[in-house]
Amino acid sequence: MPDAALLIRRGRPVDSGIVFALDSMPLNSDSHWPADYDARFVGEALLGTLSVEAGDGSLRTGSALAVERFDGGRRWRVTLDGEAAWSDGLPLSAEHALASVRTVLARPRSPLARLLYPELPTEPAVQVAADVVDYRFARPVSYVPSLLTLPQFAPSRESGTGADAPVLGPYEITGRGEDGIRMSLRDRAADERAGNRPRELEFRVFARTREALDALRRGEIDVSPTTSFSVQDVFDCAGVDGFQSRPISIFGSLEFGGSSGNLNRRPELRRALGFAVDRERIAERCPGLVIPFLYQTAPWSAVPPSSKTWRPTSREIDELRRELGGSLEIGYADFTPNDVIVRAVCDQLQEIFGITAVPRPLSYHAYVRSALSRDYSLLYTLTTADFPHPASLLTPWYSTGAVAKRLGFADAGLDALLDAASEETDPGAQAGRWAAADRRWSELMPRIPLIQVRAHCLSSGRLTGARLNSSGLIDFGRLAAGPRARTAAGPYEEARA
Repeated sequence: MPDAALLIRRGRPVDSGIVFALDSMPLNSDSHWPADYDARFVGEALLGTLSVEAGDGSLRTGSALAVERFDGGRRWRVTLDGEAAWSDGLPLSAEHALASVRTVLARPRSPLARLLYPELPTEPAVQVAADVVDYRFARPVSYVPSLLTLPQFAPSRESGTGADAPVLGPYEITGRGEDGIRMSLRDRAADERAGNRPRELEFRVFARTREALDALRRGEIDVSPTTSFSVQDVFDCAGVDGFQSRPISIFGSLEFGGSSGNLNRRPELRRALGFAVDRERIAERCPGLVIPFLYQTAPWSAVPPSSKTWRPTSREIDELRRELGGSLEIGYADFTPNDVIVRAVCDQLQEIFGITAVPRPLSYHAYVRSALSRDYSLLYTLTTADFPHPASLLTPWYSTGAVAKRLGFADAGLDALLDAASEETDPGAQAGRWAAADRRWSELMPRIPLIQVRAHCLSSGRLTGARLNSSGLIDFGRLAAGPRARTAAGPYEEARA
């Protein structure tokens, strides 16, 4: 069979396989550098990331057995799993961890490289032993264990990280087509340690979530898509066995563009505008799909700060009305529920400031062009936190960061607070340090945070371990499956009945 061929079994899959539904094919095939959410989701089955985020938000070891901090967080020692091996049989070694660091540094425009290595250390990573690597950073980095969940830091081979490269994760690709991807459990991963781990994985694309839910009802798939549920889908599935719903680290915000006038130079007005928006009212427009989001540390805080808003003073209202002008457009990529969220914001701006605020739907390509050129006043955007820690949202706003430079933002006070948070080694004090940086960020409000996305997933009862983590991903190394039920009715059908 040709390498590119994919035979998708129509109807009921075999007992040893699990079928996942996707709402679209991944935009690229390099699991170390995924271009979108679907690529990251699928890539988790192929990668051997150094650490792994579990469904409860904790971290567990992946291809690293131990991660130790030295020199106040400027140096971290990683001991690799000496029993791990690639799909072609080559044992995992320190050289493979070093190869990933070289790839990160070879991408000078990468936000990750700019964040961690604004000034390159003499040796950013050094082999200490056959299975031990020291990672060295230009500044203290207290959150490295979370950072090592990134696919970019997963061990790689000099032969490449594309679709045909050897893999370190539990599965390897056996077929790929226009509407799906097929994987099999690696021979080495199929020994007694695999337990009830599925022998085959299939990722099948459905144009609509409802079609996928109907296929799950018929027993043709085992897991629904995760990010394309409608309000009606959430309502129909609520209370059904195997249904999950949780906030994930994707966030909707308003960006200030080149046509925002003095708002780009006046943080007090940006802050007044940002705190005037009632996020609860936005979430009410699309129940079950989003939650209010204001503070960057909230998703990882044991006691999330309040998203309470307040009305600007009459002086601030007058000044903001002048800056916004008599009419205002808010651009957004024309996907549901972006339109609902932007209309809710427009209604509030009209109500508070007495201006005409108009939603401006854009095709995906037009949205990308607008975002790159900054040819807009306000633009609704979605941002993904790359790793499970508040640093993933806050540190890009360093004055040297790619995001800050693109938007012309710089604040020495925020830089100092981010340094203090990154240098803090006391676990009990770290949350307070990040909260202090978050408060300063909110005073400056370089963008207006609005909502956090909820992911949803319906899975068959034969699965265990198919639990979404805060990134909306699944730990495929902990996935297990029991015998397939021989019934045409599934949980979704029973709920609808």
